[in-house]
Amino acid sequence: MKKERRSMWLLLLSLLVLLIATLLIAMQLDSKSYLQRGSHGSEAGGRLPLEEALNIAVKYLLNEELAQADKLLTETLIHYPESAECWMLSGSVCYRQRRYEKAEQAFRQTVKLQGNNAAAFNNLAESLVKLDRLDEAVKALSKAVELAPGNGEIWLNGAKLFARLQQDERALNFLQQALKNGAAAEQIARQEELVKLLERAQQRSSQVQAEVETIKPEAKK
Repeated sequence: MKKERRSMWLLLLSLLVLLIATLLIAMQLDSKSYLQRGSHGSEAGGRLPLEEALNIAVKYLLNEELAQADKLLTETLIHYPESAECWMLSGSVCYRQRRYEKAEQAFRQTVKLQGNNAAAFNNLAESLVKLDRLDEAVKALSKAVELAPGNGEIWLNGAKLFARLQQDERALNFLQQALKNGAAAEQIARQEELVKLLERAQQRSSQVQAEVETIKPEAKK
């Protein structure tokens, strides 16, 4: 009887030790998981796999949670500084925050890592326009057009840039290419620079027509 009771107590003690050990292991694993997640709690931190961190950053961006996206991408870049996708997203977030110098730096880093990224060159040009560095913007925009000649959006941005520079003939050529490559008339109507460009072109056309009309009677003589 005593032996049976002793065996029972030993069995219970063994089970208790096993339970405590299991709990300790679980707590240790959870602690490591928390450290990996960092300041974002159950969401991403710099130690998350790159693809997962980027996916969460995109969700933040789409939800206009720009501060969270910026913090996440800054942490992620510490661990993945060679990720062109991460730099590209960071530039987009900074641009939306109107931090144009930071956006420019991020897009420059993107094109340094991906020299054939037309969208990054286009975004770099847009950032430089906001910084009023128009000559640099022209160079970046020209590279974007070279890499993606079938992208109407890039041609449209070029038309706006040259219109702003008062290079109307070049702006009109870019605008024509934009329309050929899918840009819609509604997009043009929403852009103040392009509306002014077309008004100037129409005014010049009217002036030329008026001059022609005055010459015609003399030509008949």
